Amino acid sequence: MSVTEAQSRFEDVVERVCHDGTRVVVERDGRPLAAIVPLGTPEGEAGWRLTEVLGTGGEEGDRFADFMERVVQQRDARPPRTVAA
Repeated sequence: MSVTEAQSRFEDVVERVCHDGTRVVVERDGRPLAAIVPLGTPEGEAGWRLTEVLGTGGEEGDRFADFMERVVQQRDARPPRTVAA
């Protein structure tokens, strides 16, 4: 699902994930960026535990926000991957 579609249908996406247990992958230009997963799954629980350990909220000094900022900076510093056709 594209980022634009996920934004415009966010409530429906969350309902689908919560009630059907569906994993929704959000993409930009065909590249996976994130997954929306139900908390009751091992994948969802791992993400929840990560936020508990690192903190949440995006506030100044928030360890999770700082960690994610470093991840994004490192990702942006790398050259794009090429995929063989």
